[in-house]
Amino acid sequence: MSKGYAIYLAKDNRTLKVIEFPIQAYAKSQQLFQYLEEHRDGTVSCEDLKAAGFGEITGEWMFPNSVMGKSGCTKMADDAQIKLDDSGVRMIVSRMVYYDNYRASGQVDMNRLLRIDYDDLGHKFSMETIQKCVQHFYQLADSLQAAFADVLGISFEIGEEEAQYGNLFFRIFYKGRSFLHLLGKFGNSSFIHLVNSKQRFPQWSLTVHPFEDSCQLDNSFKDIHLQKVSDEEALTTVTESYDRRGEQFDKVRQHIEQVFGVEVPGGAFEFDLVRECVTLHEDAERTLIGALLPTPSSEDRKEFFKYTSLETFIKIFQNGTIRMNSVVAMNDTSETNILQDVIRNFKEPIESEADTYLASNTRFITSFSALDDSLPMWAQYGNKGTGVCLVFERGPFFKDEDLLKINYISKNDETVKKVRELQTALKNQDVHFYFALLDKYRNFIKYDFYKSEDEYRYLVVQEKGEDWTVNADYNLVAPYIDKRLSIGVYSRKSARKDDFPFILRRVILGPAMTNQKYNVWQLNYMASRKNLWGFKVEPSRIDNFR
Repeated sequence: MSKGYAIYLAKDNRTLKVIEFPIQAYAKSQQLFQYLEEHRDGTVSCEDLKAAGFGEITGEWMFPNSVMGKSGCTKMADDAQIKLDDSGVRMIVSRMVYYDNYRASGQVDMNRLLRIDYDDLGHKFSMETIQKCVQHFYQLADSLQAAFADVLGISFEIGEEEAQYGNLFFRIFYKGRSFLHLLGKFGNSSFIHLVNSKQRFPQWSLTVHPFEDSCQLDNSFKDIHLQKVSDEEALTTVTESYDRRGEQFDKVRQHIEQVFGVEVPGGAFEFDLVRECVTLHEDAERTLIGALLPTPSSEDRKEFFKYTSLETFIKIFQNGTIRMNSVVAMNDTSETNILQDVIRNFKEPIESEADTYLASNTRFITSFSALDDSLPMWAQYGNKGTGVCLVFERGPFFKDEDLLKINYISKNDETVKKVRELQTALKNQDVHFYFALLDKYRNFIKYDFYKSEDEYRYLVVQEKGEDWTVNADYNLVAPYIDKRLSIGVYSRKSARKDDFPFILRRVILGPAMTNQKYNVWQLNYMASRKNLWGFKVEPSRIDNFR
């Protein structure tokens, strides 16, 4: 009886362990050797082997091989003719050995399995080389972490890529976006990463392979595909842009002082690893463009108003939820992206044509107005006066940053002119620059000819859990999320963190609504049946709507 050796990655993800398993010899091996000797230099068929009692070795069976692929034998054709010279005998004996290994491999636990060897010398060599590969992975991970440790907004993650195969990963993120993915491919297994946007894919991919002293470096966005590079070469390539940040900081500082007349301290600069550009700390950026940014709602304002149709309100009322549509389904997307061309002066290295659009799928917005029972708002948003006005108050778990007042700017805004001038000057110097806050609040800036709407917005950024619908106005497929809504009163006992942070206190029925008086009675009756005693429905105070 011989032995096989299964090599595993231990649970500490740093050491290996080996499990021996028996390989039972083929029970008819002596008979087979005798048969082969008797028919030496003759010709036998698959049917002859079956008739002689050796049908097992004519079938098809695959088993894990030493590099964690599959090996073995395909089924022999019934009419196959095998000349039993040296080559033919070796082929038959090999099938017998493969058959033994196939039977033995069935008892091997595949979880965290890295490699199987079927001989003693092979497994000792494998243990030594795979352990070296694991050490190589951790040394490279440590070097990468040290290289980027001082980057503000950086985060690191290490763990199992896929526990079943014993592969490890080390990832670097910059402000939540993937920058680098190091894979320790000890089991030599392949993985496919499914993404719906290039911005979700790591800019750099590094792979440590078994039995290789070098690593593989890829950056599809820069068309870099290096099969075998040393750790030093990999680190130099990955950190190249970051290492040149100092000279770019100096150019940005000089141009900001020229355009804005403001001195920026050296410590106010950051380097965005993913976008490969210069940006500013939040406080420094606010100093320059604070006039363009929205502000939290004032505590003095107690109520916020949302105009919609009667049908929409009934759905909200019956379901106890309020729908938030993604930015792509808004009726004024172009109006709130008015500064899109000056947020940055470059195209991202990992940007595709659809990325900016697809990113909006994760941003969900609800709009309010500060205008109570307003004739213009009824006309534009209240279904021409036949709809309703929902009146909200802050809930107990409301946060100031939950609701921002739209900032209205003129087309000739002086700050915008300076932003454009700065971006143009830096682009001419081949310096990539990005206004992070301007990007963050891009959906809260509008031209001042919308100022009469006195708008506020509540934004939720959410990656998962959305549903999809067709926006009837634009025939556009778009995601949405539904938030639980408190109507009338707020119950802390049943509250959840992801609830809508506002309470629906009352509803005003539009001045042009048919049967307005009867609907007031009906809806208040509905509220009483639902025990919503803190909620009321009332008619509009406007009596001259046309």
